[in-house]
Amino acid sequence: MATGYQTVTVRSAQPGSLDRKNIPVTNYVNYTWANVSIQPVKVHETVSNVDYEINKYHCIGPANAVGLAIKTTDQIVDSNNLVYRIIGNKILPKFNGTPHHVELMIEVPSAIEQSDSSG
Repeated sequence: MATGYQTVTVRSAQPGSLDRKNIPVTNYVNYTWANVSIQPVKVHETVSNVDYEINKYHCIGPANAVGLAIKTTDQIVDSNNLVYRIIGNKILPKFNGTPHHVELMIEVPSAIEQSDSSG
């Protein structure tokens, strides 16, 4: 995980065609989002017969066209090619009501698919 300001890739989920079992396939379109800060928040572990860890992060970025279009079905890929799942987003305004920046809560479960980051 890289902290500090960086350029990340937003993998925007787009509806695709149906597969052979009539299940919708999700296609991803990549967008570049610059001047984004990712900071760790907490780690939650579940101890059972399978170790499972969830790392949560706070992501702050500018309220440009890419930042304002982010949905919870999208993914964030940082400069180290680590894939984050978005679990919440909030647009914070300036005093005059125009968007100032975007805040995301993102997480990396230990069982997330890391191999398909090509889009």
